[in-house]
Amino acid sequence: MSITSKPDPTVVSLFAGCGGSSLGYKQAGFDVRLAVEWDTGAANVYRRNFPRANVFEGDIADLTAEEALRAATLEPGELDVLDGSPPCQGFSTAGHRKFSDSRNRLFEEYIRMLEGFRPKMLVMENVSGLRKGKMKLIFAEMTRALKEAGYKISCRELNAWWYGVPQDRRRLIWVGVREDLAAVPGHPEPTVSVPVSAGRALGSAEAQSISIDVNHYGKAKDWLPGTRPTRTLKASQKPRIGYSDSWKRAEPSQNLQKKPSWVGSFHSYRLNPHEISPTMIKSVKHWDWREPRHLTIEESKILQGFPEWFEMYENEYKFLGNSVCPPMAEAIGRHLVALLGEA
Repeated sequence: MSITSKPDPTVVSLFAGCGGSSLGYKQAGFDVRLAVEWDTGAANVYRRNFPRANVFEGDIADLTAEEALRAATLEPGELDVLDGSPPCQGFSTAGHRKFSDSRNRLFEEYIRMLEGFRPKMLVMENVSGLRKGKMKLIFAEMTRALKEAGYKISCRELNAWWYGVPQDRRRLIWVGVREDLAAVPGHPEPTVSVPVSAGRALGSAEAQSISIDVNHYGKAKDWLPGTRPTRTLKASQKPRIGYSDSWKRAEPSQNLQKKPSWVGSFHSYRLNPHEISPTMIKSVKHWDWREPRHLTIEESKILQGFPEWFEMYENEYKFLGNSVCPPMAEAIGRHLVALLGEA
């Protein structure tokens, strides 16, 4: 009598980015049948790390559900999990939060694919700012659309540090179960009880020397050891010296030991080695207190929960800041495997 192994659960990843969620699902035992990503740079990072991956590079609006099903070699109803992170810049509290931002409607493409695939379960991710202020209207619309598509829905804010990522990164996670299945949607429990500090993650000897000069239009703030950074960290541009209009690499201030003097049109925050990192957004760049330098891409990968082998270049910071932390995606994936067993 032959013994056959049970096939791996299947997942399709929409708005896949550089592959953070796909990596997490793979680590949880999933077979990623298709990844959809419009940004060429992000798609290149994805292919570089998953050379055998099936990637549709282009506007999701140009991909029909029938074409996606064929690419994933699936029939409607066969897919286990449809995963997606519709662009969140229009909702983020770190941005302008314009209600009319066209990116706010991209969740409709997710709904279109959901109706075409009819997966057993769904996962949708977005920033926690979606539940604040006027954006709550879109949050309610998104949740209602998922339910009207025929799914039991649970939505909860999860923090990446709960799953071992050394970063305060809060995200809304919708989990859905198709109405004809018995499983009840829910979320994974934390895998750690104590946050992993930036110092521990980066290595204590090195991390003690890493900090960020905190400035906003010349007003410096110093985070003392033991204080917790709470605001979002963003630095998508190079720092500029004084009030010059030209952007260039910063040089050490003459009075660096007395008061840092980096000035620019953005916020940056001291990385406290005793605490978790603030949220990373796009090209997040920390500064060494002894000399102005960015954290390397390898150091930034650690703060986002990516493994050492995941290949990224120094000019690809922004794809990290936009990615899903792999350890959190893995925890979600393992939770879904258990739910599939109940379905």
